[in-house]
Amino acid sequence: MLVLGLTMCLVFMLGIAIASPANTARAEETDLHIPVSSITATSNYEVEKTTTVAITDELVPVTDLVKVFNETAQEPTFGGTLVRDSDFEVSYAVKVGAGGALDFSEKPVNAGTYIVTVTGKGAYEGSFTKEFVIAKAGGPAAPILKGYAPTTVGGSDGKITGTTKDMEYDVDSLFTNPKDCSDGETTGFTEGTYFVRIKETDEPKTILVNYLPNSTKIPPLAKSLLGCWIGDEVPFQEKTYIIEAIQK
Repeated sequence: MLVLGLTMCLVFMLGIAIASPANTARAEETDLHIPVSSITATSNYEVEKTTTVAITDELVPVTDLVKVFNETAQEPTFGGTLVRDSDFEVSYAVKVGAGGALDFSEKPVNAGTYIVTVTGKGAYEGSFTKEFVIAKAGGPAAPILKGYAPTTVGGSDGKITGTTKDMEYDVDSLFTNPKDCSDGETTGFTEGTYFVRIKETDEPKTILVNYLPNSTKIPPLAKSLLGCWIGDEVPFQEKTYIIEAIQK
């Protein structure tokens, strides 16, 4: 609260001449000077800062954070009663090392992971972020998973149902430190966002490679096959392949 004290000191000197028609000169010499007491006035003014509210994911719940690539721009769902572009704004950025791309309108379009930033506007201030994933299309059907929050604040009895032992989860969409899921349901979760996927397998892949021995442009994989025999395992780009046949 800012209080401004405004003091005004007004001093008036009144010159009053009292004269007799018969003796004007005498009257001018006997002017009466009557001082008026100073007047003091004080006014109080209150200057208050406009109140703003911090924007949170409780005011703007962000859901549908995983979608499947369909060649068009996609976004998560923004709930709550606040109005987009009036009370908050949304922006996207591609997560480093996670693929993905934004279209001309700066919205997610390619398969990958994105950082969604919700920023308060008008009567709302601050911001928060979420991760939004567009999964690759054409893979196996996505399993039906459902998450259950912990029963108490700060608890660790949250769970995800519908998982199998062939799945893994991580708090990072890049799966830098994945953990195994269990059949039926996976338990022991605290409050947060988790990503689940089918485990990558190290089982050898069987492929057929065609190339001409005298070609001046031998594919990189073909180069690694030189000197190998049918049935040999060949590592290439962090995968293992088995030579099934060689055609000349």
